[in-house]
Amino acid sequence: ISLLLLDETENKSIKKEIELLQLQDNKNNGLEEQIELFKNRLEKLEKKSKLFVKHYYDNYELKYEGGFKNGQRNGTGSYYYMHGTLLYKGDFKDNIYNGYGKYYYETGNLMYDGKFKGGKRNGLGKEYYYYGQLLYEGEFKDNKYNGSGKWYNKDNKLAYNGEFKDGFYNFSFIF
Repeated sequence: ISLLLLDETENKSIKKEIELLQLQDNKNNGLEEQIELFKNRLEKLEKKSKLFVKHYYDNYELKYEGGFKNGQRNGTGSYYYMHGTLLYKGDFKDNIYNGYGKYYYETGNLMYDGKFKGGKRNGLGKEYYYYGQLLYEGEFKDNKYNGSGKWYNKDNKLAYNGEFKDGFYNFSFIF
């Protein structure tokens, strides 16, 4: 497993490829000392600047690449499913989706494009059917349609244009 560190504060790259041997057996072949040395170096670099990192799953597929500060994903980055397909690309704050981002289905098709707050869809955004067709565009609150929005059926026809609350459209009957 390798980790690439880049110092962004001085606009020059400090490339250090740090090999963290395979941690499959948990045998004591000096791994604990190497890991502790790695953690100390990383801690010193973090205090100095915001880092760009690459993290990998145990199967060596890329897990995350992007901004990293205070031991967490911070700034812009890309997060991947375990099999390598992009899951999320956008802003992070303390390991959580926060700011603008795009969220993807495992197939690679776009699921959501818009604002996040606290790891949830909050603010303006667009949600898509799994096959790529627009499903909804408008306001979100805590992952639900909330506020003004447009909902489209599977034939790409506008089915509703108006107010939503807690994920449902508001309508009234006139008798």
